[in-house]
Amino acid sequence: LSDLHEFLASPQADLPPGTVSLDGDAGVSVSPISRVSRAHPPLPCIVKVTPEAVQITALRRQEVFGLSTYFNDVYHITEITDLQVVSNSEYVEAGEADAKNRSALHRSASRTSEGERPRGDEQLVVIRFEGSGSAVTFSSPKHELLFKAVRSARARYATHTAVPTVQERVIRPADVPGTLLNVALLNCGSESATLRISAYRMLISVVATFSMDVGHELAFASDLCLPPNPLQFIFRICTRLSLSAPDMTLELLSEALLAFTKSPQNMKPWILHYMQPWLRCLGQFTHDTAAHPDALVRTQDIVRSLIRLHLKEPTMYMHFKEHVWALIANVEELTDIVLDMLVTVAMEYGALTVETELIADMLATVAGQNPRYNKLAPRLRKLVAQTCTLSVTHVSAHQLWPEIAVYMRLLLTMSFSNCNLADEYLADIAFITCMLLKAGPGMIQATLHGIVMHVVHSLALTQCNGAIIDQTFSSSITGANSFAGNPVRQLNDKDAVDAGAAQNLSPYAQLAQQLAELIQARTRLNFGLRAKSTSAVTFIASSYTRGGAASTLNPEALMEFKDELAHGSAVLESPRDALDSVERVAHVFLRIMDNPAFASGRGNAWRARWTTLVTASTFVFNPAVQPRAFVLLGKLAAADEVDDDLLYQTLATLRGALASFGETDESLPISVLLCLVNMVGGLPPDSSYLASLFWVGIAVMQIGHLPLYRVGLTLVAKVLRTLDACGAFLPENGDGFQHFLMAARVAVEKAADQVDELVGISFRSSFGAALSLLLLRGMEDMSAKDDAYEVLLQIISIVASCRKWQQADTANPDRPCDLILPYMILVLPTASVRKEMGHVFSAAGVVVNADVKASIEHGGYVRLLEQIHKNDIARKSQSDYILYPSILAAMLHRSRSDQEIMILYSILASNITWVDTTMSLL
Repeated sequence: LSDLHEFLASPQADLPPGTVSLDGDAGVSVSPISRVSRAHPPLPCIVKVTPEAVQITALRRQEVFGLSTYFNDVYHITEITDLQVVSNSEYVEAGEADAKNRSALHRSASRTSEGERPRGDEQLVVIRFEGSGSAVTFSSPKHELLFKAVRSARARYATHTAVPTVQERVIRPADVPGTLLNVALLNCGSESATLRISAYRMLISVVATFSMDVGHELAFASDLCLPPNPLQFIFRICTRLSLSAPDMTLELLSEALLAFTKSPQNMKPWILHYMQPWLRCLGQFTHDTAAHPDALVRTQDIVRSLIRLHLKEPTMYMHFKEHVWALIANVEELTDIVLDMLVTVAMEYGALTVETELIADMLATVAGQNPRYNKLAPRLRKLVAQTCTLSVTHVSAHQLWPEIAVYMRLLLTMSFSNCNLADEYLADIAFITCMLLKAGPGMIQATLHGIVMHVVHSLALTQCNGAIIDQTFSSSITGANSFAGNPVRQLNDKDAVDAGAAQNLSPYAQLAQQLAELIQARTRLNFGLRAKSTSAVTFIASSYTRGGAASTLNPEALMEFKDELAHGSAVLESPRDALDSVERVAHVFLRIMDNPAFASGRGNAWRARWTTLVTASTFVFNPAVQPRAFVLLGKLAAADEVDDDLLYQTLATLRGALASFGETDESLPISVLLCLVNMVGGLPPDSSYLASLFWVGIAVMQIGHLPLYRVGLTLVAKVLRTLDACGAFLPENGDGFQHFLMAARVAVEKAADQVDELVGISFRSSFGAALSLLLLRGMEDMSAKDDAYEVLLQIISIVASCRKWQQADTANPDRPCDLILPYMILVLPTASVRKEMGHVFSAAGVVVNADVKASIEHGGYVRLLEQIHKNDIARKSQSDYILYPSILAAMLHRSRSDQEIMILYSILASNITWVDTTMSLL
């Protein structure tokens, strides 16, 4: 067109609007690309796919009527009859017969443009147009872009041009009364007075002919003047007719909806008005009967048509909301059908579209009046559980994910200020939240966060005891966190009120506190939300709800959403971090269940329901959900006594997960171990598994994989803490720390010895040295150093307690003492850097006063270690000392701090005899 305008101005050209729009329409341009033909050499071109057309512009001039010009072929999107991608070999085979007839021509073409011809393994895009004798074939390295662009344009055009009408049907004899009745009712609201009175007379005739009961509402008379808007009169007639002749409901509603699509705008509110009494009768046709064999299908079609008409009529928004959905909500029999149709239509548009947001608003309208629509929550929970049908690592990669995302957006709108939903389905929402945490793009993560906010908000409303929810409460939602008159202190990222301190608050204040915590950056991060993440409500089409026409999404939100989709894969998170987030979010729900307002009644029911849901998913293979289920099982089991059967099943799963470790994601073994960590506290003191779990943790640490090492270390620490609290290391239960644990090793001795042999250490030969070398790995890694340091302090404290009663046992002077020196050697360099050496010696049983502390800081720690050494010699417990220089050497080899190196050399230079007399003689 630009070339044409050089010779002829645009107004003078007088081109059709469709032709002019081709130059301005935004579209997808594909280049380089060649048009391939069996009879001619490839023709370089540019293909532009716009919302309504496909343009093929040749880049090589061609002769026509003696003139050289560029060809530009334009095909409307509706002219495309077939679209496919084929390989070049298939294309050649399909035209082999034709190729033989033109072999000479092909040879000539191959000489001139052989380099331009597609390779044998290249993909070709074949488009067939209506009325075209042959298909148009394209070869391009961007063939996928062309194929997707054309396919998307066809689908988009078909969706946007579809008219949501009830299909016209062949009228059966049984449908005649309803059809005629609708014609009369429709025209009673006409602007023409003559037509109105004619419709009134027709209404009388229909009622009389088919013996319908309308009471004393109708009577024939001449010179009647029907008012322009007889709403009350028609409503009374329809109410009587719907009660006396309900069999006409399906046909009348179908005809009314058909008339709605063809009527002028001023008649559409009238149609919705006289439909209302018949909509109440629609609940009688939710099942097929002999009189109405297709009742269910026709009812579904009517509900689906109502939804589509609502979407296509933005100016009728409030009319539909008040005269259709508010009425249908109270028809109990229609609950399942309406819910099914709302979800089905939303699936057609997908999540994060204006249409789905409006459907969510319809659902919120009906759910606000009928709590039965809250069953959307358990439906979503079942959908999440169904992800076990396909093995994927992340739930967002599952084929059910688009459906799950739609359910989440619907649930977000419906959950606001919905106390019935929060009360009845809190356990289901807790399950959904933990299983879908951090799944999908940021908008979906924000949606999940919004659902949790709505649930806590709704529960808080139930506990406000009639108090006015003023700015004090609102500020907690917006982030001001100021609760005037409430004993809740302000929260920030560095200062959080823990659950223990919250016990003194009222139930309402505790829930308000949780609302304040949910909007903090720390908690939002658990949902995968960053500081600038999109709000969960950004996509709600507010302009539509005010009666305007909203045909596109919020542009700013759309750009942010696309940016998150494009860069979402760049944000990587370790399985342990993801599972830790699940634990923290689960704690939010556990705090709700422990709230004094719910703890005795609803809290127990919620917890039991949640446990049942989690257990059902725990032992079903599902890489996307199973690890999270194990973490939840551990959190829930920690509050109750864990039986041995459940623990056995968990250990069996751990065995299977470790057997396949390396082939699958590490999330499952880590989650099972985290589950065991939480279960340990719930085991009875006499459990046969408690002490054995120490060796399970040791074996996991020996694998050498750092993420597993860290969680194995956590398990070891929890088992030791639990055993110590149970009094397992007291004299009545054995000879101390090492003896008790080695006695527990007997049950797994064969497997444990095999692992020791593979790793190169031996707990049987030297328990202290083997445990120290294993913990040395943790002290060397910055991510595990703090945990290993705490475990060492814990072991030193336990061993010191055992040594105290072992040395006090004068009746058995030959009783060996537990060795503490290997653990002291391991921890002292780090304690020196942290200025905690006094704390370490205090844990070791040394009375540390001001003088001793000052002495330790100036090298006195060596004398204290020598004193421990002398005590071991006195008890003949020096046999392991020969191994300690190896530990010191390994620490020196890896140490980077001058202060730590000085500590290690000081220990080596001390008067500690590393080899006993017998070994010296040898």
